[in-house]
Amino acid sequence: GAMRDNIGDLGRVIVAGVLISFYIGAVSLMIASFTGRKSIAVAVIIILVAISTSLAFALAAALDYDWNRYLVFLSPVNTVEGMALTLFDQTQGIQSFADKSFLPFWTYAAGMMVTIVLSVGVMLWRYLPDE
Repeated sequence: GAMRDNIGDLGRVIVAGVLISFYIGAVSLMIASFTGRKSIAVAVIIILVAISTSLAFALAAALDYDWNRYLVFLSPVNTVEGMALTLFDQTQGIQSFADKSFLPFWTYAAGMMVTIVLSVGVMLWRYLPDE
């Protein structure tokens, strides 16, 4: 019965899963392309996620501009969270990044797609031989 009642969310679950997996995968593979060992790549990815999230919050708190809510794209964790919450219409009563309102879903999706394309571009530059 629960599956029948929530069948409308199936498309959103697929969209969220594909976006999140491509986003996290592309960024992680790009970072790993600059290291020679998997263990170093994992450590660098974890450190960069922690630093980027802290940096995004610090900049958003220090800068008091209307556009500082776009600093959410510096933090992969907050970008994924904002995308998922707006996709599933779960933004009522929850404060988003830097105590601002949520961005529209298309903004999160566009930011994630730009990051994916840039990451793939860096990997192509890194791995394609110079001819």
